[in-house]
Amino acid sequence: MNRFSLLAAGALMGFGGSMALAQPINIGDFSGSEQVITFTPGFGGQSAPFTYEGVTFSENGGGTGGPGFNASINWGSYFANIPGSSQSNGFNDQWGDSLIIMQLPSGIRRFGCLLSTTPITTWTMNLYDSGNNLIGSDTRTMPGTSQAVFIGYQTSVDIARVEIDETNGENGNISLMDDVRLEGVGGGGYTCNITGACPGNINVNWAGAQPNKTQGIVFASNTGSFTISSGSCAGTQLGLGTRNLQLVRTIGTGSGSGSIGRAVGSGACGGFVQLVTVGSPCETSSVGQIP
Repeated sequence: MNRFSLLAAGALMGFGGSMALAQPINIGDFSGSEQVITFTPGFGGQSAPFTYEGVTFSENGGGTGGPGFNASINWGSYFANIPGSSQSNGFNDQWGDSLIIMQLPSGIRRFGCLLSTTPITTWTMNLYDSGNNLIGSDTRTMPGTSQAVFIGYQTSVDIARVEIDETNGENGNISLMDDVRLEGVGGGGYTCNITGACPGNINVNWAGAQPNKTQGIVFASNTGSFTISSGSCAGTQLGLGTRNLQLVRTIGTGSGSGSIGRAVGSGACGGFVQLVTVGSPCETSSVGQIP
């Protein structure tokens, strides 16, 4: 059995009640306790990059128009079709072919926002981790002229950057955005860090896990976005790549934090470790690196 089959069949087989964490979501999939950026109070004209409420906005648009952001205009009527929308100041760029880029604070695994403009427009949203790996993508279209559409996505690894662009290119109109939602989910507070010396004895330390569950310790030589393809945790996305990807062992989470020691050889040095708990859904920790 190769290492990929081992991970799918051996590492996570029997993990109960799982669901795919990397998936498009709707507004109702947020907990109600998420951060919501309503751009009220807003801001006047700004050049990129510009940080507002923890998110750094930049751009790479084109076509008609030019660079710059604004959030001092009430665009409420463009979002009125979305129940519960703030319908006040909104964010807008100045390009006819928009590409809005957002760098997120750490720990965010659920993201969404409202988008609108005058003509019916389709947007594509791509999400990346801190290693610049694509970890999710979705495309949605406005339901009508001057109406808003929600676009959202949930991942099982931290989202570092979000890029939103007009799928069909130039439409001669600026893009409007409001009610940007950010939330950590599940493993967002579930951490893994590695201490000790390599080669030699190391400790895998965890915190923020669900208590009294089973977790798998997974190793790879690189980071990435490997998705488990079968077994009870099928669809769960890791923050690990495929080089030397393997299950090391399974162990209980205890009270939610703990540590386990292991002797490792030089081949493990500089490698990466992530934990996956059995739960509903299966949850992933942050990625730790072996010293």
